[in-house]
Amino acid sequence: MTVNDMISKYKLELHPDGDKIQMAAAVGKKLSKPELEALKAAKPEIVAELKARKEAEIKAHEEATARLAANVPGLEILRDARAKWDMYYEAQRAAIERGAVKMPQQPTEDTTALAAQYPAAAAYLTAEAYEYTSHYVKSEAGRKAKQAIADGANCSEALAQMEAEWQAHCDEHKWD
Repeated sequence: MTVNDMISKYKLELHPDGDKIQMAAAVGKKLSKPELEALKAAKPEIVAELKARKEAEIKAHEEATARLAANVPGLEILRDARAKWDMYYEAQRAAIERGAVKMPQQPTEDTTALAAQYPAAAAYLTAEAYEYTSHYVKSEAGRKAKQAIADGANCSEALAQMEAEWQAHCDEHKWD
């Protein structure tokens, strides 16, 4: 049995300490003596493979983050501006509920102007909103559009495809 087979079969993970391996908690089975001996003998290779997988995962995440930053400029700026407005509306609602005389100060960011300045970021956030919906088809359409925008596709085409996919599903199931 190869190291990859052992990792898959026993659902092995790298322990947070770094040089130890552990089985996933969901496995819940005891190993036979020969299986345990085989794992002990292959432990250095298993640890090396798990560390290599972890490094590859970290590298892929860093590359995706860099690609997103390059292909969707202004994303953090627009996200922060929208978050400030969300916090303002929540603070205003709370002030009204408690009967406060003084209302919180409005943010100075103009999210409409920022969306016009950074159309890819606005499209990405729209696709992200679709992705976070509870309907599986709408969520999948949003995920695809979000990934396309992050990969550098035309944002208006990606949104049009997303909305067309959702509309096709709605049209198909309108009499259900």
